[in-house]
Amino acid sequence: MFCTNCGKEIDNDSLFCTHCGAKQIVEEPATADVSKSEPVESVQNVTDNSGSENNEKAEFDPVAPNVGGMATTPIGPNPVTPPISEPQPAAPVNPEASGSNSKGKKSNSFVLIGIAAVVVIVLAFLIFGGKSGYKDYKELVQDYYTAIYKKDFNALLKCYDKEDQKDLKEDKEDIKDELKDLREFYDDNYDRGWSKKIKVRDRSKIDSDDGVTYYRIYVELNGNYSDSVYVKKYKDRYYIDADRDRF
Repeated sequence: MFCTNCGKEIDNDSLFCTHCGAKQIVEEPATADVSKSEPVESVQNVTDNSGSENNEKAEFDPVAPNVGGMATTPIGPNPVTPPISEPQPAAPVNPEASGSNSKGKKSNSFVLIGIAAVVVIVLAFLIFGGKSGYKDYKELVQDYYTAIYKKDFNALLKCYDKEDQKDLKEDKEDIKDELKDLREFYDDNYDRGWSKKIKVRDRSKIDSDDGVTYYRIYVELNGNYSDSVYVKKYKDRYYIDADRDRF
């Protein structure tokens, strides 16, 4: 059967609609014998008192039949019945949507991390002024001899100040050849393992001019051989002294 209020299908023996909560008025079949139907006391009383069929319709009209499965709204007073609330199903969770949101959050996190890294690098450059050179002369000398051993022009270039680097770049090919020759010289005179044990010893001041201080650094190669290299200090930074250098 169908609900007489909302038209939705319900069990045949239901007294109330499980969808809208309306009380169901059971109709007798159209072909049923009127004499066999149970009398409705309220309707008979109204008919007897008024004696008019029109008054009976005015007071209480029967419900119009349900035609073609479509619900019809009962005419006349309807019993007020509180609707039966059905539990609403939870909204389905879309795993793809949640996955895309998590991916979006991860992508945003990576972008933020990248931006933060760039900011840190820029701040470090501004704070330290992008200075070249070395704060420790021992580290400078160590890298200098390592560049010679590896015959690495770019590593050698980092040991000089910017002005000397310009001159070295102009003679790049010649200096590469000199690096090879110097490596062979050290291999022949200090054994091939000379680079494994480089110890930077003391320094002695040679000169000072216009804010630049010049030093001679004593170096021990392979534990047995002594060598020396000249450096200069300018604004708390050490560089190889190109004027006294081998190149």
